[in-house]
Amino acid sequence: MAGLAAVVYEFLERVKIKKSGGRKKSRFLPFVLAVGSFSTLTIIFPSKAVYNFIAAGLIGALATIYLRKDLWKQVVASAFIFSFFYFIVFFSVNQIFNGWVNNFYNLKNTWGILILGVPLEEITASFFTGAFWSTLYECVKSYRERKDKN
Repeated sequence: MAGLAAVVYEFLERVKIKKSGGRKKSRFLPFVLAVGSFSTLTIIFPSKAVYNFIAAGLIGALATIYLRKDLWKQVVASAFIFSFFYFIVFFSVNQIFNGWVNNFYNLKNTWGILILGVPLEEITASFFTGAFWSTLYECVKSYRERKDKN
């Protein structure tokens, strides 16, 4: 879904993501921070995976924006696009397997907010994961937006 979010962003903004002639140094800091924070939080809070994903996605997205200020718009747009796709998939699965959330989620351990049957934690996790993951390739490989002339 992150790849889809990146392509939808390119289509909507009419930009192409191309290798920059500038700095060739890979930037792995957002990835290292996201994975490191998720791993650390999972050790500290092993039963709170979705909250650990939310924190790791937020940290990764903020690190991406810090290193690559030119990607802030794509980070935000990708977060919405990714969470929209994720919501559609989650909603569809919940409709196909009626009661799936009620049967497999301990809703007492969540915020207790469902949007059309989808737990708000899942939407929030997909938002921050999409913000981070959808722009990781551009950040690591130093790709930049170029306006599409077509």
